[in-house]
Amino acid sequence: MDNKKTGEFIATLRREKGMTQQELADIIYISREAISKWERGIGLPSIAYLLKLSDLFEVSVNEIIYGERASKINEGEVEQATLKLLDKVSTRAKKIRRSFIITVFILAVIYFVSYFIYNYNSIRVYVTYYGGENYTVDQGLIIVSRQKLYFKLGNIEQKDDEEINKITLYYKNKNDYITLLSREDLSEITIDLNKYHEILKTSSTSKIINNLYVELESDSTKEMLKLESRLDFQNDYSFAKVFDKNTADSDDDILPDSSTAALSMQDKIKDKFVLKDGKYTYSFTEDKIKYECEIKNDEIHMKSQMISIIYRLDQNKIYIGNKDVSDIYDIETNTCSEGDCDRSMRHIDAFIKHVLN
Repeated sequence: MDNKKTGEFIATLRREKGMTQQELADIIYISREAISKWERGIGLPSIAYLLKLSDLFEVSVNEIIYGERASKINEGEVEQATLKLLDKVSTRAKKIRRSFIITVFILAVIYFVSYFIYNYNSIRVYVTYYGGENYTVDQGLIIVSRQKLYFKLGNIEQKDDEEINKITLYYKNKNDYITLLSREDLSEITIDLNKYHEILKTSSTSKIINNLYVELESDSTKEMLKLESRLDFQNDYSFAKVFDKNTADSDDDILPDSSTAALSMQDKIKDKFVLKDGKYTYSFTEDKIKYECEIKNDEIHMKSQMISIIYRLDQNKIYIGNKDVSDIYDIETNTCSEGDCDRSMRHIDAFIKHVLN
């Protein structure tokens, strides 16, 4: 279809009727500018105006679209004019629809990729612990997002009974100690990292976490402790691992074996063990016998002056003896799987009662 040819045909039909563009526009209720565009081939009449022009000029719609009156020579082409126009419009609509779908798809991909890149590893959870001359703190927690840092102090054990009345959190940058917060409330603390643009420009989050110091202060003592931390979780989506002693690779990411074991056993031991001098220990007295317990790797060792016990978490069994193990007690079945456990049952019962229950 030739728009210019159609326009010239409309102009010819108008002149044959002795009409001006304005007179034709008034008859079919449209602007003169629209008539001018049709006749110059800039645009085509809609189906409604094609019908009006057909009635007015006494020609078929096919003839207007084709741009000529029908004759024996062009009769077949004239009859196909409308179908060809519809096919052309349909093809154009399909192209527009296809382009629209492709554009939306590309924009969606760009959005989700950008969202993924921005949020990948945007949240990290660190488990913290630290110990000093006057204070020992463990099971602390740091949650880091792009804008905020949430810090929970953890369990505090101190050698005196004085109440801690102030905590100050520092970031050590080379030889400078930058105060991130100082407050008396020792509960959960939120730090707005956006306030520290200069630090963030030159330091990664991992570097900041690895250079945090906590100063604890009571009426008579003040002590600054380096905050040790271990990455426990990061939202890396694809595998979202929880780091433990089997997946951590660097020395900076690994707690002492006792700390790792305490974390893996904390549901069973119910936070009875406390960190002292880098070791998780727990002591109790039963029937005037004092027992000392310590976590080593995935085992709990219990000793007294009378007996030595090793409880293996992966086997859920208690091994009784010293160098030469003679008795093995299966906790799951409550039976002695090897040796004679009767002679040690009061110690086994004490262990189960105070440690595992």
